[in-house]
Amino acid sequence: MQVDVTLLIDIILAILAGWLGGLVARRIKLPLVVGYLMAGILIGPHVFAAVGEGAHVRLLASLGVVFLLFAQGVQISLDDLLRVRKVGLYGGLAQVILVIVIGYLLGIGIGWSPTASLILGFILSVTSTTVLAKVLAEREEAHTQYARVALAISITQDLSTLAMVAVLPALGTLTLAVVPEMGWLLLKAGLFMTVVLVAARTVVPPFLRRIAATGSRELFLISAMVLCLVGAGSAELLGLSLALGAFLAGMMIAESEFHSETLSIVVPLRDVFGLLFFVSLGMFFDPAVLLQHWATVALIVLVLVVGKCLVVFGIVLWAGYHLRTAIMASLGLVPISEYSFIIAILAAGVPFSYLSGVQYSIVIAVAIISVILAPVLMQLGNPLYRFAIRFRALRRLTRAARENEELAQARAQTGHVLVCGHGRVGSLVAEALRDFQVPVVIIDYDQHQVAQLRGEGILALYGDASSPVLLQQSGVDDAAMAVICLPDSRSMLLTLQRLRQVNADMPLVARGLTPADLECGYDAGAEEVVEAEFECGLELARHTLLRLGKDEELVQGYVDQVRLFRYRSDLLREVRQTPPTSPPDTEKDQHREG
Repeated sequence: MQVDVTLLIDIILAILAGWLGGLVARRIKLPLVVGYLMAGILIGPHVFAAVGEGAHVRLLASLGVVFLLFAQGVQISLDDLLRVRKVGLYGGLAQVILVIVIGYLLGIGIGWSPTASLILGFILSVTSTTVLAKVLAEREEAHTQYARVALAISITQDLSTLAMVAVLPALGTLTLAVVPEMGWLLLKAGLFMTVVLVAARTVVPPFLRRIAATGSRELFLISAMVLCLVGAGSAELLGLSLALGAFLAGMMIAESEFHSETLSIVVPLRDVFGLLFFVSLGMFFDPAVLLQHWATVALIVLVLVVGKCLVVFGIVLWAGYHLRTAIMASLGLVPISEYSFIIAILAAGVPFSYLSGVQYSIVIAVAIISVILAPVLMQLGNPLYRFAIRFRALRRLTRAARENEELAQARAQTGHVLVCGHGRVGSLVAEALRDFQVPVVIIDYDQHQVAQLRGEGILALYGDASSPVLLQQSGVDDAAMAVICLPDSRSMLLTLQRLRQVNADMPLVARGLTPADLECGYDAGAEEVVEAEFECGLELARHTLLRLGKDEELVQGYVDQVRLFRYRSDLLREVRQTPPTSPPDTEKDQHREG
């Protein structure tokens, strides 16, 4: 009974500490992850020792890893990863090898043994997919191009840890006795991923349809959890990892029409157990090591950030991606993986003892600092990109950028509509314009989408729609108007500002994601800002009222008044005081409906 009480107290203290840390972090405008980590440091055994050994918390934290990666997998379909397989597979392997070399040379330089230096390279080479997923979720950028690229590379890194763990015994004996075991592990990983691929297309969608047909949300929730835990458990039984299995299980659901419903169910569990994961991670950190060996820790962190960023940056550019994608992906792949903790623990323990106690504490300190730095580095991405695009040599580094220049020179046109973003919304806008024989120029970040559009004879440019150079290449000076259909508020506002700077008279229409985007969009120069969720809700209300038998003309008049009120807040009092007893004056009130 005493053990149960201790377990309960440890969990309560960890959740309370993480909650308070999150509140403080949010108050000082830092990401929640930083607050969780700091809370773990404070209650850990090296500071206040409020939570015993923390084994209970770390056990539950493993569920946090499972749900974090499962939720991330639900948001990334197999098609998404297949589109970036070049940079994910070849680029991921190249990144692991190059960073291992950098870590090895660094270890030799600071006086570590060759074996300890190689272990340091192993630890630095692998990125935490869990931390990356959490930062992407906080920034609401899980669907971006750089997120797909970073995750593809990260998955390859995760698979490489199998080889690293398998080769550990050989580092002491200097024999190749473990090569068959390592090959067997990699073969099992390949077979497991093949089974997942087949199941995602043939088994999971009909299974979920049958569950959904029962009409029970509770059964659907349990079924989603079963898929998640079966995937994670199967991977663990095969000697792979819980995290990899959970991620692939999520990707199976991403192939079905139920991914949104599943995500809404998993997110609350992901957030609670994710808190426990990051708090438990903070418990590993010993501030005394940082004080005693601060110079060594600082040097390793510096080499990690600079070296890993440069390697990933070069690889992503080599794969033909945009400059901004390369910058954001390189910054996102800095934090050291939770698997690196496993490698460090194995390398420092019996029977290997490759790392001394001090070396083990140093690499753990570096890993924790890299996780704390992760969200901060991501915030530097956009400023770094804005600085980098000032230099023409950097802009021309990618093949797509050179193609844009050639395409713009060869196919100049006037009176066209510039469509910024060709996702679910932008593609509908562009299709409607083409149906009405209106010439369009499309700017999008997805190079495969751009290549497909060009193959159809549509003028499409690859890159950042807020780039002044790309806007000039799109013929913005001669465009009739521009429509901004970008998936996040920051990009939308920045693109509006740049468009207004280069063409002060061009009409601008923008898609807004939040109510705050309305005022900000108008301030940035847009003539029209359409709030997506508001329009969806208003259309649902209209259909509901009509199904209830309300007068169609009266309902349409009410909808027009609500829309007018939404987009012109100065009419709030007038509209709300006037009951919808008659249709509005169409010439006066419907001018914003389009």
